[in-house]
Amino acid sequence: MYTRRRVGDRFEGEVGQGGVLREVAALHVASVWPFAREWVQTAMEHGDGEWDEKCLRDRLDCGNLRLLLAIEGVVRGVLVCQICDGPKQREAHVLYAAGPSFTLDKDWVEKELVEWAKANRAEVLQAFARPAVSRLLSANGWKETYRVVRKRL
Repeated sequence: MYTRRRVGDRFEGEVGQGGVLREVAALHVASVWPFAREWVQTAMEHGDGEWDEKCLRDRLDCGNLRLLLAIEGVVRGVLVCQICDGPKQREAHVLYAAGPSFTLDKDWVEKELVEWAKANRAEVLQAFARPAVSRLLSANGWKETYRVVRKRL
């Protein structure tokens, strides 16, 4: 089960089958950013310039966005997430999932992500995903609800 633990807490011995997600407190984002930065930048390139690094970092530093570390023995990836209060429900949005060979469709990642969303009182988990990732996630019960199309002006 997901427990509210922050970077800096000890988690040796916790990592068994699969891995764990750990939320980085806004205060500690600067300390993990040097290795997370390259992965997040690569993921942002697929977003067609929707976010820039400065804006993303500002929102991570103030806690409007959340940085999660995916730990499987060592840090394998990072997720940038947001908790949003909508008119009908609270939602957890995954904006970016990044890292070498890291994807949301790994069973332990999804399980931990669901637990993290529930711990933040979210009723819905939503991910912004490319078509290939959407197909992978559909095998785990995710449903594609809409597609975003863009035109540069």
